[in-house]
Amino acid sequence: MKTPLNLLACVLIAAAAVLCSSNIGPAPRASAAPADVAVAHTNLGDVVVDAKGMTVYVFDKDVAGSGSSACTGDCQKLWGAVPAASDQPVAVGITAPVGVITGAAGGKQITIAGLPVYTYTGDTAPGNTNGQLFKNLWHALTPAGQKIG
Repeated sequence: MKTPLNLLACVLIAAAAVLCSSNIGPAPRASAAPADVAVAHTNLGDVVVDAKGMTVYVFDKDVAGSGSSACTGDCQKLWGAVPAASDQPVAVGITAPVGVITGAAGGKQITIAGLPVYTYTGDTAPGNTNGQLFKNLWHALTPAGQKIG
């Protein structure tokens, strides 16, 4: 005949076996949202890039904090607004303030340090910096939001 102490030991051993055999651990995390803007290394050094890895630029005719884009009409044919997926864009590695305005085309456009950012149609692959100093009006950005060049 088993004593109550032996019975308790059997129950504890059975419970431990069940716990050890089940997959106990932290709940799986949801995958992180892809970055709207991030940092990549180019021939200019570390620059801000869009979600596709394309260098982003600022336009000297834009005014920081104005909430609008000066790139309209023909300008938009060469320079595409960097779109924001939401009012709170995901930025990885960027230390400057990142925000959103309503761009000239009506969609959400990302701003860095208060300036709207754009990609250049002459950049055909990630890492290209062909828009740098275009007509001395366009600049790539450091992660701190400073113009390069």
